[in-house]
Amino acid sequence: MAATSPAHLNGTLVGGTSFSTVKDRETFEMSPTQNNVVMEDQMGKVSDTNAQFTLSSTMMKKFTTLYREAAGNK
Repeated sequence: MAATSPAHLNGTLVGGTSFSTVKDRETFEMSPTQNNVVMEDQMGKVSDTNAQFTLSSTMMKKFTTLYREAAGNK
């Protein structure tokens, strides 16, 4: 990224540290269709997404309950 205006802020990174890309692990086998998806990684990502959804929906339910109690509706 480049600053295109003198009004742009420099940011908080020391020494102009740049961003790096993180690559998923290398696969050790490839199917005949050239598909090298690692099912273990994908299932882990599905599990993480499920946990995040459960947490956010539970928090929203709690917030709604507290909001209704504060408003006097039960």
